[in-house]
Amino acid sequence: MKSIQELIAEKLNAGIPYLSNLLKPEVYYNQYLDGASSILVSLLQTHLRSNGNGWDTAKWMDDCLITAFGLTDKELSLGGIAIWGKGRTTEQWTEPFSLRWH
Repeated sequence: MKSIQELIAEKLNAGIPYLSNLLKPEVYYNQYLDGASSILVSLLQTHLRSNGNGWDTAKWMDDCLITAFGLTDKELSLGGIAIWGKGRTTEQWTEPFSLRWH
């Protein structure tokens, strides 16, 4: 079974050629990354729950909108809007996020 990191790498590697060749910036890049947003939120949620920082386990992540993409020889960066929820309710809210891989 593939790890979350392997899954996200696979989705990003498949989408990066399309993103690198876009002629204009997009509002959301999700359509080019084929499911990467759901893997990203799973990865972030797992990190928050395992980090021991008092993360409320009743909170969950619904999805994210990827609004920023950057790629250089040394770094991949993604940014966007995380969509959060609270367990057993329909309450949701959004917050910005950013990730960098070196």
